[in-house]
Amino acid sequence: MPKSITLPPQKRLHELFDYNENTGVFIRKTSRGRGKAGQVAGNLDDCGYLLLVIDGKKYKAHRIAWMYVHGEDPGDLEIEHISRNPAENFILNLRKATRSQNNANKNSKGFRKLLNGKYTAQIRINGKQKYLGTFECPLLARLAYEKAARTYFGEFANC
Repeated sequence: MPKSITLPPQKRLHELFDYNENTGVFIRKTSRGRGKAGQVAGNLDDCGYLLLVIDGKKYKAHRIAWMYVHGEDPGDLEIEHISRNPAENFILNLRKATRSQNNANKNSKGFRKLLNGKYTAQIRINGKQKYLGTFECPLLARLAYEKAARTYFGEFANC
């Protein structure tokens, strides 16, 4: 589902749901189809994201949570789960991110073993690989990656 789908207005979301900012749970205020007022809203997709159906359209719950609380459609920016768990939609776990920043928070070792028994470290920045060096052991390669990740990605670094 494209992220650039325009979200429903904040007022409409408040009409349809109660949202608990501490748990990330949406509760229906109205009955529609199989969903009854008072029930927890949404279903998980195959990737573990909670989906909400609003006025016949599917939306990812983390984007709806952002609009619900902040009244702001993030547009082409992504809403990232800081914990990297797509089912944890509590507001303090969500932040706006560019695609590059969101990718920086993905789990990556940042190095690989070479045939000669040494390890090479590299990092991807804005879609381009950057060579960080060749090292005698995986720990040194990992440290080189983590230093670069903190430099290039700041708070989005996954170290």
